[in-house]
Amino acid sequence: MPTPDHLAKAARAMLKPTVAAHGFQEYSERKYFRMCGWIAEFLELQKSAWGGSVFRTYYWISLLVPPKDGIGSVFGGTLPRGGKPLRTVGWWESSSPELALQSAQEVCHVFETVALPLFDQGSTLAGYIDALKPDADNSPNPHFKKEVGCALICDGRLDEGIPYLQRAEMEYRAGFLERPSAAWMERDANYMKALLEAIAVGQHRALLEEWFQSSVKSLKIDKKWKNKDAV
Repeated sequence: MPTPDHLAKAARAMLKPTVAAHGFQEYSERKYFRMCGWIAEFLELQKSAWGGSVFRTYYWISLLVPPKDGIGSVFGGTLPRGGKPLRTVGWWESSSPELALQSAQEVCHVFETVALPLFDQGSTLAGYIDALKPDADNSPNPHFKKEVGCALICDGRLDEGIPYLQRAEMEYRAGFLERPSAAWMERDANYMKALLEAIAVGQHRALLEEWFQSSVKSLKIDKKWKNKDAV
């Protein structure tokens, strides 16, 4: 006999209406999302890969260009418990209906006090850029430069965005030379090159829209998001 999913029931009863009040819809069981123009935002209750009834809560704020084939972003991670710092990993329990409801209630509080301000900031291109720009300027991780560069181009700020795209392409290619098995580095370098070339001939909006629609279809947002005009 299958083990009852107390967490799914508790999330449906408590978390779903809480996040719905802020424009989130159900993406799948224990996962919610909302669309904000070029940006998709996700809240996910993820059970431990080791089994059992404990779970973590993740938030992801993702620019949908270049094409995305999975949920995740450098703007995101796990949410904490009990007022701990943001990057602290929080574990919740859902082994019984009572514990699952208690955990769902706590997650609602963390959503409204910790995650929602992040979601609201990341819901606009300007806020997304401001949140990631310190890392884009200082981190050796080229993903931040890619995200900020693409967001700036989406926002029409070409002169600001081009240097980030150029640096991201250069760093991805350097990384690929060091790690030829990391094919994703070459892929992302090629995305940066394609966008820079499109900008040079005034075709970047068409390319961005093509990428966006590719992400929408790959993530099945076109089937899941109820307001079709938004995508």
